[in-house]
Amino acid sequence: MVKCDSHLWGDTPMREAAKIQGPVYLRFTKGPIKPVYDENVELTIGKANMLKDGKDIAIIANGDTVNIVVSAAEILESKGVSVRLLDMHTIKPLDMDAVTDCLVNIGKVITVEDASWFTLLKTARQLTGFTLTAAALFLNRIV
Repeated sequence: MVKCDSHLWGDTPMREAAKIQGPVYLRFTKGPIKPVYDENVELTIGKANMLKDGKDIAIIANGDTVNIVVSAAEILESKGVSVRLLDMHTIKPLDMDAVTDCLVNIGKVITVEDASWFTLLKTARQLTGFTLTAAALFLNRIV
């Protein structure tokens, strides 16, 4: 579980982690970052949260990178590109319904993260069998 802004979830990750049998990985931001959500948002462990719905490209992000892709989505939309933006705050279990929906209905998916190679990017690739574009290269071109 990884949150994208410093106030998100309150103590929810700790409470939810205590319910899980076996190892749990929690990642927290190092410092204050611009909030993506208001303090009353309810997120479900194991389910991605759609921040924007679009039809041309999907961007799936987690952690601190959600702030970056919110800005990238605004730039793309100003150029006429309709963006679906998902906050994949839970990596395991990965919300495969959300990933599959992006792949089937949009066909173009970029994943963005700042953590280990073994988390979202690798898991999504293994489970879907698709090669997903490295978002860092994409973001460097448009930002």
